This record gives sequence, C-alpha cells and structure tokens, in this order.
Amino acid sequence: MTQMLKLLMLASTVVMGSAQWTVDRQIKEGINLYNMYSTCFGQTYATNHVLNILNAVKTCQEKPVPDYVEKELTDQFNYTNSGTTLSNRILMKLVSGKKLGLFSMIKLRDFYVNKVNNYKINLLHSFGNLSCVLEQINTFNSSGDINLQKFSYQGVRKQFKSSEIIFDNVFLRSLAFGYEDCLKIADQWPQTHIDRDPMTRAFGRRQVFLECQMKV
Repeated sequence: MTQMLKLLMLASTVVMGSAQWTVDRQIKEGINLYNMYSTCFGQTYATNHVLNILNAVKTCQEKPVPDYVEKELTDQFNYTNSGTTLSNRILMKLVSGKKLGLFSMIKLRDFYVNKVNNYKINLLHSFGNLSCVLEQINTFNSSGDINLQKFSYQGVRKQFKSSEIIFDNVFLRSLAFGYEDCLKIADQWPQTHIDRDPMTRAFGRRQVFLECQMKV
C-alpha cells in the first residue's frame, strides 16, 4: 500500500504538469511504469526511483531557473529583446492588405507584444524546471550537459546498486554500450536538423540523447 500511495503522488505530479492527458490515463501509465520497474529491477529500486523523481520535482519548485537555460534561450532566441520584433512580424502578416487606423495598429501591437512575452516566460520556466529536475537526478551536470559519468559502466552499476540486476554484468554492460551509442547518435545528428528552429538549436542534441537512452 505504501508503494501505491507513492505512485499516486507521482501520478498527481505528472498530471499537474501535463493537462492534455486525462487523469485516468496518467495514473494507468504511472502504474504500468512502476510495475515494470518492480518486475525488472525489484521493488526497492522502483520505489527509490519514484522517490528520487518526486524529491527532484519538489526541490525544483523552490529553485530559480538554471543560469544555463536562460543563457541558451537568450542566445538562440535573442530572448531578452525579441518580443517587440517578433510581435511586429506577426502584426505585419495580420494587417497585410488591410486598412487600419493608428490606434488599432497600436492596440494590436501591444496585444501581441504581451502574448509573445508571456510565451517566452512560460517557455523559460518550463525548460528551466525540466532541466532542474534532470540535474537533480544526475542526468544533467551542473552546466546542463549530459552527465557522462552517470551513463558510463561504473555509473550504470551505481544507478542499479539497489536493484536485483546488480550482479548481471552482461546486462549492465549492454546498457552502458547502448548509452554510448546514444551519445554518438546525438553528436552526429545532422546539423541541418538541429538548425531548423531555435528550440532544437538550444536543446536538440540533448533531446536526441534523452529519447535514445529511453529506448536502450
């Protein structure tokens, strides 16, 4: 029962951060994930894994956005100065071929300046919170890069020290080799794909690695 209560806490946390899914689906997927971890790695590991995520989420709710997130978004979006420029581009598309008075133009401009600025703030906090959680669970290092030590063979052994597979060196080495392949895939991902928009320029290679390592 204790483990199920912890699981429901995790499901509630995830639900709050992702409104597009139903509560039933979130809880079901959380239960399936917990059961899979319990079956494959043992209940102790599954419980510790859930609690580590919960603690990271709680800690990051009280921490500021990591500096490297703000810097990367500033570099890729011209984050602190782009609001008016982007809003003007949107406005020009909307009013193209239309006759509007000066007052109406100013009102539309102000409306989209606020929209863009709100979007940037939400984006900053969303990526900041996610990066903070990944840093707390040692997926990212303090600079926001992939924590290579965690995904090395020794790091994998440390990660699974409380699991029932700690003595299965074949499995642990296969995981480490898989993570190494994911790092190579991320490093060699086509630059043209990375450059397709500011978000992928800022976080694309890390996203490729994270998606890959979840499939190892």
